[in-house]
Amino acid sequence: MYGRPVNSAVGIGEFPSRPIVIARGGNRSRGEVVKFDLAMTDPDTTNNREGDENSGLTNVVDLTAAARRGHGVLAVCEADIGDNDRGYAKVYGFVKALVQKSSGNIALDDPLVAHVDGYLTADLQSGDRIVAFAREAVTAPTTPTIAEVAFDGVHGGPTVV
Repeated sequence: MYGRPVNSAVGIGEFPSRPIVIARGGNRSRGEVVKFDLAMTDPDTTNNREGDENSGLTNVVDLTAAARRGHGVLAVCEADIGDNDRGYAKVYGFVKALVQKSSGNIALDDPLVAHVDGYLTADLQSGDRIVAFAREAVTAPTTPTIAEVAFDGVHGGPTVV
């Protein structure tokens, strides 16, 4: 606690639960799951230095199929963020996120995995890394729906067998 700022400049640095991020590659919606651009896939991401606006520790981009397997540092946007604008994202903790299930309901404590389309899904497949648990029941969310989840985009949870 001594000598540390209350708020970081931008980016994840020491993985605060709610960093300021910059949306790259398009607008982001409230509850959308994104990943930090550590692989520097966006042209605006040129390094991975803490606090740099061009850093993969600051810029968030679309998920890839690898995110479902737990690769990358994920976050949930707390509000709509315009392309190349700043906003807050939750890296871990309780947050309102987009959830979906192809059929049926999501029950309290159901495990959720990241889907390439930017939401959490209860449709689990072998090899998926669980990154969240439902904190409320959701009736028939066949399209992405906002719901409270316990989210961990840094460590994730167990792998689905």
